[in-house]
Amino acid sequence: MNLLQLENVHKSFGDFTAVSDISFGIEKLIILDEPFSGLDPINMTLLKDLMLELRDTGSTIIFSTHVMEQVEKLCDRICLIHQGKVLLEGELRAVKRAFGLGFFMYSTLYAVVGAICSSEEEAQQTGVPLTMLVVIPFVLMFQLFRIPDSTLSVLLSHIPFFSPILMFMRINVLMPPLWEILLNILVMCATVLIVTLISGKIYRVGILMYGKRPTLGQLWQWARY
Repeated sequence: MNLLQLENVHKSFGDFTAVSDISFGIEKLIILDEPFSGLDPINMTLLKDLMLELRDTGSTIIFSTHVMEQVEKLCDRICLIHQGKVLLEGELRAVKRAFGLGFFMYSTLYAVVGAICSSEEEAQQTGVPLTMLVVIPFVLMFQLFRIPDSTLSVLLSHIPFFSPILMFMRINVLMPPLWEILLNILVMCATVLIVTLISGKIYRVGILMYGKRPTLGQLWQWARY
């Protein structure tokens, strides 16, 4: 792999090639800043393949991006930084396992949304409240990382729908007491079990229903069956 190949990929690599010239000379450490910015899909695929090939040959690649899809496909380790402070760090698989309970909980809830809606547009509208349950803790995380041991941070991190994000943030910024972590895991397990049981009952009825979208009262009746 040489610098000429990179220059031919896309004209927006002007800033990138200055770093590449040094990095590729070492062939061990490559640092990239938003390397996929401004690339069309074809050149983006070419660059991804190049990065994977370099990684497989033993090079270490550090790059910044705002697109999580790229992170999941290319990275072995991740680091989430806000205003110069690390919010989350670790191996990608370990981070996924830490969010496993939250992922399972939201998966069951979105399965219910799919069961009670008859079209994609209805599903998007119905799923807005669930999306907000994911967005809100992300927004709070960037504010609470300055005060991870405050009463507000502690309380919010134990709310089951927020804890997969906020508790992991607290662990990375300032390790909470062990009893808090164990309590959080127990609460999350209980919540996942309850949500799964209720969602299963709604899904069992909703998947067979057609026509008008059910009301909250009807969903409550289905959950009691």
